[in-house]
Amino acid sequence: MSRFRLAALLRVRRLQEDVAAGRASAAAAQARAAEALVVERVTALGSCAPPAAADEATWRAAVAARTALTSLLTESRGVAAARQQEAAAARAEWAAARARVTPVERLAERAAAQAAAEAQRAEQLALDEHATRAAFRSASRSAARSTSGSASRSASRRPPEGPR
Repeated sequence: MSRFRLAALLRVRRLQEDVAAGRASAAAAQARAAEALVVERVTALGSCAPPAAADEATWRAAVAARTALTSLLTESRGVAAARQQEAAAARAEWAAARARVTPVERLAERAAAQAAAEAQRAEQLALDEHATRAAFRSASRSAARSTSGSASRSASRRPPEGPR
């Protein structure tokens, strides 16, 4: 069976796809982590209620804390959006890498099917040749037996030769 000529290219393309898949996975994990941080900060902001009765300093501290949490939430949402875009870009890169692998895989499958068909054809030719030789030998033996058997039978049927 002959070797697939584009095997090295297929290996390289599969490696590129694996690298792209790894990047897509890492980007998706970062996007999930950023989204979890957004949820955590939304929860923290929701639980940060102003004090019911407080002096001015406590009130200002609560407002400053709430403002800081709002700022952190806004920043987290920006980071989460950026991570989502990075994840989408990584998925697109992975899809492009997969699209580059698919045609070469199809060629490899076609080459393997062709090689298998050639091997079957060669095997069938060998079997046919073997069967033909066996049939020829069998026919030759039968012909030889019938010829030698006919000659001996013919000789026994002939009248003895003598003067006429």
